[in-house]
Amino acid sequence: MAAMFAMAFMGLISLGRMIAGVVMKKSRALGPAFGLGADP
Repeated sequence: MAAMFAMAFMGLISLGRMIAGVVMKKSRALGPAFGLGADP
């Protein structure tokens, strides 16, 4: 049970990081529109 939860959690983290990467790339182009342009 704990192993299954850990695996699901790891999958969620990697998925979140993948989404975050896409968002960061887009935010560089769209930056100020979402207020994310200030991030280095």
